[in-house]
Amino acid sequence: MRLAAGTETRSDRAVTKEAVQILRSRGADGIILGCTEIPLLLQEEAADLINPLQLLAEATVKHALQ
Repeated sequence: MRLAAGTETRSDRAVTKEAVQILRSRGADGIILGCTEIPLLLQEEAADLINPLQLLAEATVKHALQ
């Protein structure tokens, strides 16, 4: 994606947000943000958004502290 190159556009953000809204409108209980750049494009935290990178980071810290 262009985000990694620092060349993302408003359109990139709009398309990403629209995709999430479509999934929500179709009744999705949760949305896995499977690409690490998607959370950065959305700039949104919500209970139905699952950020695997955040979960991995939290699990890594928990493991390191045991």
